[in-house]
Amino acid sequence: MKKVAIVSQSIDLYGSSQVTIFAAQEASREGWDVSVVLPGDGPLSEKLRNMNVDVVYAEVPSLRRALLRSRPIPELMYIARAMRSFRKLAVVRGASVIHVVCSTNLAAYSLTRATRRKKVVWSIHEDLSSTWLGRGLAHIVSFAGARTVACASSYVRDCLPKRLRLRARVIHSGTSIPASSPGKFEWPFIEIDGVTKIACVGRLNAWKGQDILVESIATLRDRGVRSQVAIVGDVFPGDHDWRSEIETSIERHGLRDQVILTGHIESAWRAFTAADIAVVPSKRPEPFGKVVIEAMLLGRPVVATRAGGPIEVITDGEDGYLAEMGDASDMADTLLRVIEARAQWSEIGLRAQERGKEFSAHRCGVAYEKAYSEAAREGR
Repeated sequence: MKKVAIVSQSIDLYGSSQVTIFAAQEASREGWDVSVVLPGDGPLSEKLRNMNVDVVYAEVPSLRRALLRSRPIPELMYIARAMRSFRKLAVVRGASVIHVVCSTNLAAYSLTRATRRKKVVWSIHEDLSSTWLGRGLAHIVSFAGARTVACASSYVRDCLPKRLRLRARVIHSGTSIPASSPGKFEWPFIEIDGVTKIACVGRLNAWKGQDILVESIATLRDRGVRSQVAIVGDVFPGDHDWRSEIETSIERHGLRDQVILTGHIESAWRAFTAADIAVVPSKRPEPFGKVVIEAMLLGRPVVATRAGGPIEVITDGEDGYLAEMGDASDMADTLLRVIEARAQWSEIGLRAQERGKEFSAHRCGVAYEKAYSEAAREGR
């Protein structure tokens, strides 16, 4: 029987974790014996168990820059120990194809070194050229021998080293509207007629651009345009200082009555259903930007930065809007453009929904199952 081991460094349902679900679902449907290796229990494992997918818990070696800065020696010792035990994992050794769903993850190197006779599919959901760690890992995996490299967007593929790019294909991270209601999101403000509700959903970190959004909202306020902004998401462990910086920026601009940090919620869909507009204000190119698709599928006008994955999805002024990256003034201008086009929101929303359907969960899963089948046939 065909066996695939899917390895994920995340236990949550953020971004790339969804690929694990879609790939496992389609592979199971096509007759694969699927096992998923996770570093611990959490929302992702619960979802997989409900799909009757075998879940195996093991230390998955991964590098987090924040943890390396705060506790470098213990972190490096942990990674070395995890790599040794990972190579001995029975479910990995018994698989005919291994799918590594991560980017800054040393499991990719460990796997390709420990399973040279296996076929490895490596998913990349980040711009690996943006950090020394990413560049180094990309070259390591290139030489170590990952057979197939699946990139979340053309942008991610084009950032790879040339040798690795030759083995790369684009598989956009898909998503679909949940079959059941995502649940009610309690809008954290008293709603006021004519005041636009804006949702920004994603991890809180320095490059996601929440600070740019805060500054642009202050600019709009100074122009006499009021809005309410829910910034939904939380920091990675070790990055708590960034949340404090955003809170300080909100306070400094006098926006406590307009901008609030809600913390993490289980479903981005809930936040978007309560909002009028979705904003993705990233300060460096988004590798793909799945939240863009989620908001579009719900018919919400989306404002994203003009770089990376979003420019492969959005046609400016047709099914969404694009603002210059890292430019709070242009973000304010673009938001004003959207707010003033309130009468066209329904029309733009319909076009956004049609575009969003082109990035379905099913299409993503089918593409990964095809990659597994091709890898399994290779060399026979």
